[in-house]
Amino acid sequence: MSPASAFTSFEASGLMPGGKLFFQNPLVALHWRSFEEEFVVFDQLSGITYRFDVLKAFVLDVLAQGLHSEASLVLQVVEHLGSVDATAIPPLVHNILEELLGAGLVEVAEA
Repeated sequence: MSPASAFTSFEASGLMPGGKLFFQNPLVALHWRSFEEEFVVFDQLSGITYRFDVLKAFVLDVLAQGLHSEASLVLQVVEHLGSVDATAIPPLVHNILEELLGAGLVEVAEA
């Protein structure tokens, strides 16, 4: 499945929040360490340490670069992972965003 068709199926699933842009919370100061297939991220300002798999780390790193819609993130993840079942990516990205929002690492801006 192409990245574009992953986007279409994601849009049809109803998971994509309309008009929302996600970005890394500017109030976090993250320090990263990688260990094989996982990352340990320490937020200097809160003192909290997080453990992320490669996919969560990738999404947070992309959001640190600037504003992205959920659909944009799905496309970037599909492109980054290469030949995978692209239909599985949209719910994964959605859940990752929910986790990052809940942890206060990501914020939402209305488009």
